[in-house]
Amino acid sequence: MAREARRIGEAFKEFLSSPRYELAIWMGRELRELAQAEGELAGLLGEAEDRPPRVMVKLRPIYSGIRDVKGLMFDWEPVEGAEHYVIRLEDPRTGKKWEAQPKQRPQPYPHVFPCSLEPANPYDWLIFAKNAKGAIIWAERGTFWLLPAEIVKEVDKKLRSLSEKGLMHPWTEGHVLEEHGLFEEALQRYLSLTNSERPEEQAWGYIGAITLWRKIYAELVRLNRIALGNAVQEEMLCLEKRLRNLLQTLLPHND
Repeated sequence: MAREARRIGEAFKEFLSSPRYELAIWMGRELRELAQAEGELAGLLGEAEDRPPRVMVKLRPIYSGIRDVKGLMFDWEPVEGAEHYVIRLEDPRTGKKWEAQPKQRPQPYPHVFPCSLEPANPYDWLIFAKNAKGAIIWAERGTFWLLPAEIVKEVDKKLRSLSEKGLMHPWTEGHVLEEHGLFEEALQRYLSLTNSERPEEQAWGYIGAITLWRKIYAELVRLNRIALGNAVQEEMLCLEKRLRNLLQTLLPHND
């Protein structure tokens, strides 16, 4: 266990000293100040009234590829004061838009939008919360894309190979999924490890989730998704704190 603990500790130390990670933390602070000064989506939501500053990570999907539209679910955190919600699907390439008023959450894609999706084409989806007066009190957007059939086959082939070699594990599975842009699925695999009875597996789960959140965060920064980027950063820092506490119990102490 001591050898594994040292390996985990060294990996985490290298991760924290990464210039990219330090830059992400700095940019997050700058973006948080900007969000407080200007308000997220201020230009888009001209009719918003007294919209509370909300950041969250429970949006689904945030930024991820998907294997099949049958598995695509739109989900969000309930908003206080919201009488109903509106989901808008946008194709940035063509400018086409589709809207629907979901009656419940989560909302499966085939039920809310009858349009077909083109593989490898990124789509934005927006969720609006409206009050009894019909005014928008909160909104956020995520991005997803449908993997081409040949990429899905490649993913399945790699996972099958791992299984045949006896190497199937949430960590290795998550790595394959992340490698092909299936961030949401990969994140689920990494986070499942944090509930393991083995502290070493918990540590690797935290490291996997933190590094993947960092990748998603970088994309949100690029897309100027300020509030959502802040929420993701808060999640990273929370997981990092848990990992630090875990490592304190794993690493040998020199008295």
